[in-house]
Amino acid sequence: MLAMRYILSLTMLSVYGCCLSVLAASEHSTTTALHAPHTQGLATSLVDARTAAELPRPWGQSDFALINPSDHPTTVSEFQEDGAAIQAGKYMGWPALTLHNGSLAATVVPEIGRLVAFGPIAGGNRLWLNPTFFPHPGDGLERVDDAGDPIWRNYGGMKIWPYPWTGWPPDSDLDGGIYSVEQGDDWLLLASARSQRLDTEVSMRLQFDDDALALTLGMDSTQERAIWPVVQVPGSAYCVIPLAAHDDLAEVVSSPQVDDADLADSLIPIENAPADQGHWVSSRHVSEHRKFDVTTASGWIASVDGLRGSLRLRWTHPHPNPPDHGHDGSFYFNERKESPQKYLELECYSPIQAGAQEWVIFLDLAKDLDELSLP
Repeated sequence: MLAMRYILSLTMLSVYGCCLSVLAASEHSTTTALHAPHTQGLATSLVDARTAAELPRPWGQSDFALINPSDHPTTVSEFQEDGAAIQAGKYMGWPALTLHNGSLAATVVPEIGRLVAFGPIAGGNRLWLNPTFFPHPGDGLERVDDAGDPIWRNYGGMKIWPYPWTGWPPDSDLDGGIYSVEQGDDWLLLASARSQRLDTEVSMRLQFDDDALALTLGMDSTQERAIWPVVQVPGSAYCVIPLAAHDDLAEVVSSPQVDDADLADSLIPIENAPADQGHWVSSRHVSEHRKFDVTTASGWIASVDGLRGSLRLRWTHPHPNPPDHGHDGSFYFNERKESPQKYLELECYSPIQAGAQEWVIFLDLAKDLDELSLP
């Protein structure tokens, strides 16, 4: 048995979902929150983010300043308070709520049901946002087409999908629909309406946990499904994964686009991995989009980006019941070559079950990976 290994994948380019697509559900006008058990009994208040005041962008000098330098000037001092706090306003033209703890900030946009920004207050957003929609186009975004069918858009950020599903595009009620919002003193809760197509609803509760953002994800479905968080980060990053111990790479990595015999052509070692953590491997730059499902040794997957900063997605390990493909994590990078339009996705899966369930994940800045020697 080999020591546990790490994999790293050079990401590529861009928006597999930048185009508009049609789904079979109508626009909803009301939403019902899914309450995580530990949120009940806490004082909550319903927030209508669409009526909130303008929110200064809670980041330092970053690439967002290059998109629209006059939009939401940096006001870092306003976020240097003790403990967690919530501020309402706009983020790049979108009505938003920002949860911050003096050093980290996380911004959600309920109108499109997602986390759109996370990172150090003075260091910039670690998530990828589709430049087609950020800053807000300003001319209104229709939710249905001329036939009355809902429109799906890939906005970027972090969202929740149900696994499995069949067909494409994703369900626009869950991915891009209007979410309800609740808040406490130090947490935010977003909840979708119930998808007419999938008979499923999802939620995410955000709260800081030391140097990480804890997200308690909820799902209620009549079908057996897993909670599938999808975290989109800039495509200039590498993807680093601690692979479980294996004798054959195909035991712990699979891809619908890459034959088992060719996996080694996409994965190469990281030379300066810690000696007590086995070998590290990385993916080469490739000319097509790729998705890889992986079995991890310690329940995380990370993007490492020396320019824009790193981000790690963590989940429960060992996994109590991996999905049917047998792996606990995935990553995907798309084929676009234009820098603003390329991204990487970090993904994991809860156990598959029907009814109500929760899955806790964490986002952190992966500072321990900064010294890796990448290809």
